[in-house]
Amino acid sequence: MRRGDWDYRGSKLPTKAEQQRLKLYHQGWSDKMIANKVNRTVAAIAQWRQKKELKPNKDPKEFSRRSLHGMKLKSEENKNGKT
Repeated sequence: MRRGDWDYRGSKLPTKAEQQRLKLYHQGWSDKMIANKVNRTVAAIAQWRQKKELKPNKDPKEFSRRSLHGMKLKSEENKNGKT
């Protein structure tokens, strides 16, 4: 058995559940989004992902908020004459 074939409780994941998580992960879904979809906690998904040695995907909503916030700060600096 491979290292990543177990869920956070130490029991074997059903093949469909494993495939669904991997599919969502590879589509760019964040841990939070995957957790909501598969009815698990964010911590459980994060632990599963870490066991699979997968890097976290960024939440598109969080990324866009940060980007917009950064753009607003830069535009305010430009208005004030700062570079």
